[in-house]
Amino acid sequence: MPLGAYSEVGRLRRVIVHRPGLEHSRLTPSNAEELLFDDVLWVARAKAEHDMFAEAMRDRGVEVFEAETLLAEALVSPRSRTGCAATSCPNGRSG
Repeated sequence: MPLGAYSEVGRLRRVIVHRPGLEHSRLTPSNAEELLFDDVLWVARAKAEHDMFAEAMRDRGVEVFEAETLLAEALVSPRSRTGCAATSCPNGRSG
């Protein structure tokens, strides 16, 4: 079966998650809405809640993948690094 979500109520088998990090610390009341957040986060609490939720999913047999780990593993390959850089910075510049 190809990757995707085929049911809103079916059993979750695998999931990719992203742990709150530095980017969430940079949220402010003035930029939260622009970045599609309802409010700023208490980052330490969000991290703790993320960890508890990921563990609860694992306890129920869900295979949980951390986005940062997947990216780090993918970028071990020089070919992948080059492709990622070319896609992320098509003009050779960022920022």
